Amino acid sequence: MSPAYAAYASQLTSNSPLGSIMPGEPASQLLFNNETPGSGTASIAVAIAQRPYTNGPTAVSLQFECPGGIGSGVFQIQDADFDVAGDYTSIGFGGANPGTVATGNMNASGVARVELLVSARFLRVLCVTAPGTPITVRARQQ
Repeated sequence: MSPAYAAYASQLTSNSPLGSIMPGEPASQLLFNNETPGSGTASIAVAIAQRPYTNGPTAVSLQFECPGGIGSGVFQIQDADFDVAGDYTSIGFGGANPGTVATGNMNASGVARVELLVSARFLRVLCVTAPGTPITVRARQQ
């Protein structure tokens, strides 16, 4: 199991290096790595590198992988302009505000994917309700 993150973690409280998601980079950054986070626990954050010569929103994707079944787990995607716990807000998507990833979003293999346009500089995932089994969450920039 990876390091435990404090509720509403920031890089300061998690004592983990800040990763970033770069434009067009094929590799993704792990926000949760085969972990069973508790309710109210935030993942490690990643910086969103801006594309040069553009001022528009950045396309990012998040992949939630829970092959053992997410159970009653519920997650929200959050962004902020500064990596300060109190600055993060949950993003609306899929017609809901805030949007959530839960059992209904998962395919038969236990995978859900969310694509968003964001203008913020940092991204993380908040565990609203703990999943039944470990989950991995990956983030990348399109």
